[in-house]
Amino acid sequence: MSEDDDEIPWGKILFGVLNVQFVLTVLSMLTRPCFLSLTCLTLGMFSIYQHNLFSREYFRYLVVGLLINAVYDFLWLMIINSADADDEEDGGKAYMIRRLSLLFAYIAFFFRIIVILTFWKVSLNYRQYMRSMFKESVGGSAVSGRSAQADEEEDDIRMIMSQYGNQV
Repeated sequence: MSEDDDEIPWGKILFGVLNVQFVLTVLSMLTRPCFLSLTCLTLGMFSIYQHNLFSREYFRYLVVGLLINAVYDFLWLMIINSADADDEEDGGKAYMIRRLSLLFAYIAFFFRIIVILTFWKVSLNYRQYMRSMFKESVGGSAVSGRSAQADEEEDDIRMIMSQYGNQV
């Protein structure tokens, strides 16, 4: 990890990006179902708060899920969507709501590129970014008098034990 990465709070950036994408996805759900996207975003938020239960490999699966969702959204927005047919069904009464929701769907689609790139960047060094994010919010290991290496060893032991169903 370079010195520039130490200065950039990637965990906090990821959390902010997830919240923005979550709101955009919910607003676009007035037009279409986006449950895969909501699932990936919710798991992403869960992985921030319960980072000791996730590994880099599982976090990368979220990146793959978001890529699959981006392909689905592209197909839906460019091929499947036909707002004119919907206008004929309801007589055009919900035209503005549908257009607004469609606008949010397009914004969410293009913002997803930022989300995927942020997920990918954090997945490169997931454990270290999450550890540093929570050390800043709690005050760090210097407060408790423990070294960073001791914290890393304890996190690794917890991760191994959680894989076997035991909690330390």
